Amino acid sequence: MPRRRWSLDAYPRLLLAGLLAGLLAGVWAAGCHGEPIPPPGSGSDAHPAEDTTTTDATPAILAVDFTAGQCTQIDLAVPQCSGHAPLTVSFVPIHPVGINRYLWDFGDATAKSSEPTPVHTYSIPGSYDVTLVGAGATGTVSKVRPAFVVVTVNDLGDPCDVDTQCRAGLSCVCGSAGKCPAAFARGICAATCSDKPCGDAAVCADLTLSATNPEPWQQPLCLRPCARDKDCGPGLRCRDVPARNPAGSWVKACFAETPGSPGTSCRGANGQLRHDLCITGLCANFGANGLCSLDCGVASCPPGLGCADLNTGQKICLRPCDAAFACDGDGLLACVPADGMGPLGFRIPGDGTMAKYCFARTCDPGAATCGAVGVCTEARGGAQCVRK
Repeated sequence: MPRRRWSLDAYPRLLLAGLLAGLLAGVWAAGCHGEPIPPPGSGSDAHPAEDTTTTDATPAILAVDFTAGQCTQIDLAVPQCSGHAPLTVSFVPIHPVGINRYLWDFGDATAKSSEPTPVHTYSIPGSYDVTLVGAGATGTVSKVRPAFVVVTVNDLGDPCDVDTQCRAGLSCVCGSAGKCPAAFARGICAATCSDKPCGDAAVCADLTLSATNPEPWQQPLCLRPCARDKDCGPGLRCRDVPARNPAGSWVKACFAETPGSPGTSCRGANGQLRHDLCITGLCANFGANGLCSLDCGVASCPPGLGCADLNTGQKICLRPCDAAFACDGDGLLACVPADGMGPLGFRIPGDGTMAKYCFARTCDPGAATCGAVGVCTEARGGAQCVRK
């Protein structure tokens, strides 16, 4: 059999094909763990300048492919990018040379993109085909990857924006359509437990407490139990929340950082007390900015707080001052001892620790101790700062 001979003009094509095969074989392992690999010759510009010059030396476009970054999970064998909704994916084209125009179809009926390296967010769970069309001076080429992006539903206690992002039986409480305090950054996948138990993998929290007209987020809800913040999804914290059973008890569960815990400020911009800004449902009229608290004559205080018996006859939960809570965010509040002194003095029965609690600052009637928004109220036993 005669030996097959290769012409010299075939070598550039063979070399280019070999380089492309090596690039496509190795880029997934590097591009999907950490930062995506940028396409050869790409810069910071959104669109590279189009080269309209065609010469005999211009190589033909053989193939195009793409990879992705920011995936929660990546399967290199398929390949496939997956994660919980909403999932934001950064796409990166892979090609040898000759492509300077791009058209991406993300498969979710949204607008196509002509960016070289687009970033796209998939909001609704599902499986999405992704298509890339690349074009240059010598023609066009395309690549379709079926089910390249798989967006999974969120489970109990995961953050969400709309109900469809949560698994069956859950709804997105305080999502984009919910009526919740403005400080809620996102919603949380949860289920009601007002008429049925939550099961072993959840706790039933009841946030009604002092609320006279409970909002949806204050209804009894099944939440994810936790021991620390890292047990919760992004944007959520492991917090003490009031339990439905037994009534008056508290449990740790994943919930939004808002509404505030006892000891945080709760007065609105218009000067009115905002009970909805407190997880306890009570914004007490203490300090310049109000003080999230709880009537401990009706319900038990959260763990670590003291039930203060005020000289006025009120019983409210107060937070002790410690290394994590200095009580210095309100000029009319300070760390004061539970000695019962002053018009707003208090005692905490059974507390023999001599701890100090965040409460109304003591003042000197002859000095400007309370600043521009406060006044020093004097009575038998001492004087304390109150809001004007």
